[in-house]
Amino acid sequence: MSAKGRQQFLEAVAENETVIRYVKLFRMPLFLTVLDDEFKKCDDSVWNEENSVRETALKVMPFTLHQFSVPQEETEKVIGECMAEYLKKQKEG
Repeated sequence: MSAKGRQQFLEAVAENETVIRYVKLFRMPLFLTVLDDEFKKCDDSVWNEENSVRETALKVMPFTLHQFSVPQEETEKVIGECMAEYLKKQKEG
């Protein structure tokens, strides 16, 4: 479940228009790998609870987004959008 949850979240990130605009498609694989590595450092139980996923994203994503040229003022918006898409994917199964 945890690996699937992490994968669903990364899919939501990869599909986010703001992320695509700033990170660019040619850098997306590297960006997702770096983000996945950061998420793997977290406890697997994170991916079983909505609040834990949100907290983890807020802790891990800002630095990684900034590394890949996403402006700080866009960070919260991106995390919120990715969280919403992740929850949609969770409900769809």
